Amino acid sequence: HLWFDLQMWKLCSAEVGKALQKADPANAASYGAATEAYLAKIEETHLWALARTKELPVEKRKVVTSHDAYNYFARAYGFEVKGLQGISTVTKPGLQNIRAAVKYIRENGISVIFAETSVPRAAVEKVAEEAGCQIYEHELYSDALGKPGSQAESFLGMSRFTLEAILAALGKDGNKSK
Repeated sequence: HLWFDLQMWKLCSAEVGKALQKADPANAASYGAATEAYLAKIEETHLWALARTKELPVEKRKVVTSHDAYNYFARAYGFEVKGLQGISTVTKPGLQNIRAAVKYIRENGISVIFAETSVPRAAVEKVAEEAGCQIYEHELYSDALGKPGSQAESFLGMSRFTLEAILAALGKDGNKSK
């Protein structure tokens, strides 16, 4: 899930661009120009994310999600993130994971948690019920893009959607600071 740290994704994208240029030297200039343009868009989105994140007080930057997909995001943009299950979406979170999440939510005054498009909602619904918090109205994208025509249909659109959803949920009336 390193793509949620846009600076790391920029490094990966640059390497893909180099590999394409090497694999197809006849079109290297085209690949080079496209790579540079894409890297600029990633940088622009990263700077936007840093600026938008600064609008949310640090004490409100606590996120609970379906699974551990947002660790790179947390490190890059100053959030604390707890997933109900590990990085695999194949296994279901156990009772211990659910209890730990409920405890964390209560201890930190978290009023909203996030479901994800690629993970079944049952565990998130159970945690929300037991912790007395809401599930945010929009699911986050972690392992897939949105449908064609949606804001999340592209990688950078998905990145913006995810951050905007988190900020909207945690903003004005979201997670309460202690």
